[in-house]
Amino acid sequence: MLKAPETYLNSILSNAEIEKDLTKINLHFILKSNKNLHFIVEEKELDVAEIISNLCQQLTALNNRFDFKVGQRVILLKQPRFVFVIDRLSPKIILRSYDANKTVNYPQNLIDYIALSNYDIQRIGIIQNRINDYIERFGAEKQSDFVNNEKLLIIANQNIFKAIPKEYPSCFVSENKNGNTEIEYNSPLLAKICFLKNINLLDSYLQKEINGDQVKFNTCIFVGSSKYENSISIIRNYYNQRKFRRIIFIGEKDNKIDLGNNQVPLRWKWTIPELNYFNNKKNLQHKPIIIHNSELEKAITDFYQAIREIESKHTIGLKSILRFIRRLYYDWNLKQETTFSKLRQIQVEFDIALKQLLIETLGNIFPDFDFDEYQKPLSAKFAEILNTVSSNNKTEKLKTYQSKIDQLVLPSFMCNVNKIELNQIFNQTQHKTSVHGTQDIGKLESMKEQSFSNPNRSYYSLTANQSKTEIVSFSKSDDTNEDKEKVISSIMEAAKLKN
Repeated sequence: MLKAPETYLNSILSNAEIEKDLTKINLHFILKSNKNLHFIVEEKELDVAEIISNLCQQLTALNNRFDFKVGQRVILLKQPRFVFVIDRLSPKIILRSYDANKTVNYPQNLIDYIALSNYDIQRIGIIQNRINDYIERFGAEKQSDFVNNEKLLIIANQNIFKAIPKEYPSCFVSENKNGNTEIEYNSPLLAKICFLKNINLLDSYLQKEINGDQVKFNTCIFVGSSKYENSISIIRNYYNQRKFRRIIFIGEKDNKIDLGNNQVPLRWKWTIPELNYFNNKKNLQHKPIIIHNSELEKAITDFYQAIREIESKHTIGLKSILRFIRRLYYDWNLKQETTFSKLRQIQVEFDIALKQLLIETLGNIFPDFDFDEYQKPLSAKFAEILNTVSSNNKTEKLKTYQSKIDQLVLPSFMCNVNKIELNQIFNQTQHKTSVHGTQDIGKLESMKEQSFSNPNRSYYSLTANQSKTEIVSFSKSDDTNEDKEKVISSIMEAAKLKN
């Protein structure tokens, strides 16, 4: 359980001819797909600056028309010795020197000039170096190669912006304490990569940016779960308005991201064993605890057989009802009464869905069909499945487990509910210590410690020594501490880790 799929990963690395590197394999997936993507991984595990820099080099030379405006700074591309400011564009072009010498130039056109960003220019040598670096990095030759109306949009913190090499002209957009939009540039050249601290700054950035009305974004990358988990609505609106055509999410939160119109990003969830594999760290060997339930297997087999017989007899499809079987595998909690309540609710929902399915299938064939002929026996067979789940489940295993569990690893959507239930169990255990007279009051604390240290007590494994088990998701768990004992819940089993 929870082993890195090394054969599969090695085949990808081999086919792509890339080394064993998590950043490069993520970049490979990004470059090979034109769909929206969601990488469930902490951004610190990746060299995000490398991914962004590589994607920047893939930008096309489209959308490179530039409308010069009065007040913009320009410089000759072939002889970048002086910075000019556009004073007038008609009836003739007038450029004045940016420095104190007030040199005036009257070019017939601006075909040999490139516009500059609002970067704080201190030395002309910086501009010359940036132009040379840009020419070498992007193979630029003419004015249109420097326009960059097609930009890469990144929603991330400033540290990512700072990590981008200066050869890639970039800007960082944020709000100051007065709520005004500020733009910081890393180069005097027009930005090829635009970083926003949050997606809400997009419109104000385009209003302030040079030639912002011509800027286009094909790809938008969100770095960090906090950058998108609370902004899905505005992201969806911008996506549907075609402000950007493809979105890439990088963050540890395992959220289902719905962009509307059935647009759900392709997901890749990097697990701890896979991360260890790329970092050349060993994975602990897990000892599986298989919870056999032959009664459950038989009940499910009988249920499947009954469904198949009805389908074959009437040439109809009832397989959609089998989704209720899948719900059972994760519908369990620490408190058995909660599990039983969920199972009862599933039975109710099953009966409603089954009746509706029979009406939609057999009802269209036999208007006077007696649905109870199939409704009641199928409902009874499903009830048998629920009964076997109730009598032999993982909750019972944890309730009677006699070793202290340091960490219980669950699917992320189950963690909060189980944490609440563990707190309730812990509080109930504290209150169960009772006294039989005034002479016992002084012994109350030691009696409480004895109760918590009793391995035969229910839920001892989760509350031993007055210490609650840590409940975490798969993405939050790791294999670095061999002294800790964990139980990892999978669909079909629980696994135990111990030194």
